[in-house]
Amino acid sequence: MDEAVGTIDPEANDPESGDSATGERRTSDPRADGGPSADDGPSADTGDVGGEREGPSPRELIGAVLLAAIPATLVAVPALILSWFVDVSAAIVLPVSVIVGLVGSYAIGPTVVDRSISRMDPINGNRSDHLRERVTDVARSNGITVPTVRVVQRSAVTVGVAATREKAMLVVPARLVELDDRTFEAMVLHALSRADSHNARLTTAFLPAMLLVEAVQLFGDTLVSHRPSSDSDRPRAFGADKDGSRSVPWAAYALAGGTLLVAIAPWWLLLTAGDRLLVGGGRMSADRAVARLGRADALAEALEYGRDASGHRGWAFEIDRLAVVPMGEMASRRARGTSRGELRIRIARLRSKRPA
Repeated sequence: MDEAVGTIDPEANDPESGDSATGERRTSDPRADGGPSADDGPSADTGDVGGEREGPSPRELIGAVLLAAIPATLVAVPALILSWFVDVSAAIVLPVSVIVGLVGSYAIGPTVVDRSISRMDPINGNRSDHLRERVTDVARSNGITVPTVRVVQRSAVTVGVAATREKAMLVVPARLVELDDRTFEAMVLHALSRADSHNARLTTAFLPAMLLVEAVQLFGDTLVSHRPSSDSDRPRAFGADKDGSRSVPWAAYALAGGTLLVAIAPWWLLLTAGDRLLVGGGRMSADRAVARLGRADALAEALEYGRDASGHRGWAFEIDRLAVVPMGEMASRRARGTSRGELRIRIARLRSKRPA
């Protein structure tokens, strides 16, 4: 990362200083920005975001086990088939291939996240400094270590938490400069809570295998849903005759796609179950942590705004599972076995003051 994206120097960002972008003065008092009150629930001192570190919940651990089976079996199955031909003992091949799959996924995961983030253009200047200062204010006022912050030129309304090998890093789109203090603080606290519970690190470790299964599933869906074009004005596809008929019949596409979907089905089932338990469960656990700090209403508003705002295409799909508000398109959500219903449930629980 370049120096502009490095760790914030606490001395260089005084939370009582003026806003370099708007000239407004901000305060580090959480109650002044819609923080906990007698009506909102427990005070910030009883929350766990900035207090004692919480580990993953049992639900998240079950999801992690299911997701861990994906890279392990993706390597083990072809290795066992190969060992049958070369006459090598399966008792040796199986444990070695499982270890290779798990270690390989753990090693590649942070690299996938880093490259995904590096493709999102960083910005510098007043807006970048302003957002970094606001993140510093949120972290300090809640007793959290100030994270590394990367401000990117994207229009998505969400915050990503990238768990690298060293520490957590927040990916903040420039559009978040328009959020008020309450909703901005709730989003940042949510991202920091996932990092503090190691949920983001577990998700990052299994991300390469998850993306591979998702890509194969999407490709199979594309082949199955392929239809010949009856519009003569459209350009002829590769392999089409002059009269517009295709040299490859539709049935061949459907057969190839169906075969691919059947072959990937065991891993897809692991992906959908593990994604709901680890990723979805991690988001809901972070919802509860933020609600315990008295920011339930503010977080619900942030989720609604992120859901309804435009800019979904401006977010990197590789780190969508690490975002506060998921930005994946419907095709990707179907491949993961999820939908917009998850976000509606999260908002409803936050609104009902019963996020558990």
